[in-house]
Amino acid sequence: VTAIDGGESRFLSVVSNDDITNAQQTLKNAILEDIKQDLNAEGLVLPDGAYQIDILSFSTDKDAGTESVNFDAHISARVKLLSVSKVQVQKIVRNRILSGLTQGEFLQDDSKDSIDIKVKNLDLENKSLSLLVDYSTTAFFKVNQKDLNANFAGKSVGYVQDYYLNNPQIDKVEIELKPSWQRKLPQFSKKIFIKVITPE
Repeated sequence: VTAIDGGESRFLSVVSNDDITNAQQTLKNAILEDIKQDLNAEGLVLPDGAYQIDILSFSTDKDAGTESVNFDAHISARVKLLSVSKVQVQKIVRNRILSGLTQGEFLQDDSKDSIDIKVKNLDLENKSLSLLVDYSTTAFFKVNQKDLNANFAGKSVGYVQDYYLNNPQIDKVEIELKPSWQRKLPQFSKKIFIKVITPE
């Protein structure tokens, strides 16, 4: 927008080269978003950078320098891309993590996991793609309450604490006895209640 001096003050809107360049980029982004939505509907994702856009033609109905408050633009493009199945990538990564867990450990539900997929190497001509996957999940220690109740019956508080804290997956152990002056757990396992709290 350029200010014009004269007998009457007014503003003149002119189409600039930057306006045309921005319009082309906006249309390219719109093409990518449409493609991503179509892929998502099929359970696929397009990692950032896993594509190539070739502009076949781009035109506007007004040239740079034309006085106008708006203009129309048209683009024609060819897109080459490689998409991946997010579900399959997640399955591969989780299986790799599961294979490294110790006995008694398990993973949280996969719906709570987070995954970020990026391109490491891309070869569109040979349809080859290497990925960098940032995956976040949480592993927990599984407690068999029935077996532990039998093992802890009549044992001291210190014994129970040492039993749990020897496992590096357990951060803290709290034991509440009733009445409070008791120093050992009940002789009857059915009176022992174990509660496992996992971090959010």
